[in-house]
Amino acid sequence: MSEKREKVIIITVSSQDVFLTTVEQEVENKINSWLSNNKRKNVKNIQLSASGDKANALIWYEE
Repeated sequence: MSEKREKVIIITVSSQDVFLTTVEQEVENKINSWLSNNKRKNVKNIQLSASGDKANALIWYEE
């Protein structure tokens, strides 16, 4: 039996990475893109934080 391992992916967006949107919107877009491309992963938690010109997302999942 294979053991499931929990993993974390980090998505970071800064103001230099966006055009005609906010860092918060862009990191949400990247989260949604990752989720749609990884439907078979068992997502446990998503944490989003934004401060000034930078936004981060942490996605915990099992494979």
